[in-house]
Amino acid sequence: MQNAESSWDFSPSQPVVGDVLKINGKNIPKSEVNIVISFEKDVPVKDGMYEYIFNNVDIPSPPNRYTVTAKNVENVKFSVKLLFWFTRKRKSSSGVAVFEDSNVPPGTYDTKIHGKANSGESSVRLNIQALQKIKADSDGNFSFSYDTSALPPGDFTLKVNDSAVNVTLYPNK
Repeated sequence: MQNAESSWDFSPSQPVVGDVLKINGKNIPKSEVNIVISFEKDVPVKDGMYEYIFNNVDIPSPPNRYTVTAKNVENVKFSVKLLFWFTRKRKSSSGVAVFEDSNVPPGTYDTKIHGKANSGESSVRLNIQALQKIKADSDGNFSFSYDTSALPPGDFTLKVNDSAVNVTLYPNK
């Protein structure tokens, strides 16, 4: 997997929920490398409300950015718990609400994405994206580990700089 600046790979090639995804590569020495993991999830609506919970999300040290885009909604609420729950809310524009946060302090969080769906909707589509910025060393080597424990089984996209691959995360047996 290559672009003009970098080459990289990941292992295991067929990850199972709970595996640590190891991303290794080479880039321009001492350059910034953007690693993005993203996926979509359809969440059922019950009594006009939707909710999706991630437990034990491991957030690495900044710089980082997390974006949640909710479609077919009136709003999106993003709640996190390290010691206590903290919630922020965004209203939608034309049925799409976006929550974004950067430089989140490292730690293990419980996270809840929830809110009110548009009238008559039976499901809400969530697009969840996590960006981590790391530095290549003086020889251009870089590595990053991502714990998949909080991800749902299914397809997700792994992107390093401008190069992306689709990966299937298999259920833990």
